[in-house]
Amino acid sequence: KKEILSLPTSGVGDDQLARREVLDKIPTDLLRLRFALDIGDGSGAMDLLELVDSSELITDRDKEEFLYRRAQWLEMMERREEAIQDYETIVRNDHGTDHYYFPNSCLRLAVLYADMNDISVEEIHEIIFQGLSYPEPYPYSASIRNKLQMLLESMTGGE
Repeated sequence: KKEILSLPTSGVGDDQLARREVLDKIPTDLLRLRFALDIGDGSGAMDLLELVDSSELITDRDKEEFLYRRAQWLEMMERREEAIQDYETIVRNDHGTDHYYFPNSCLRLAVLYADMNDISVEEIHEIIFQGLSYPEPYPYSASIRNKLQMLLESMTGGE
């Protein structure tokens, strides 16, 4: 963790939040899982998913992040139905952690459902509106909100 803290930051919003998170006592294996997924290391992430000790996931935020990371991995492994279950659990049980797991889970659900044609367009719109209504600020809010808005516009023809 100390090496991460020594990395230069731009001093702008998300970088400051990400740097502060390292100080928040995130369980080490959960932090390693985050990094493995960020670089697209599916096999490393699979190993780390098995290593994360649920007794170390004390805060709601840690539990929510673990579920979010597992959903990311499941999606990476093309296990879409299982990923959808985890993303839906995050949306259903949001603890108001002021983090991006909820709105980004809404984004991922909308994309997965749109690709799979599993639910109606109106239901997908509802999921997108849930993500857009999540209170700011949260890390990556501008990026996630822009993607949600672009997805909505692509589905409505820019109406």
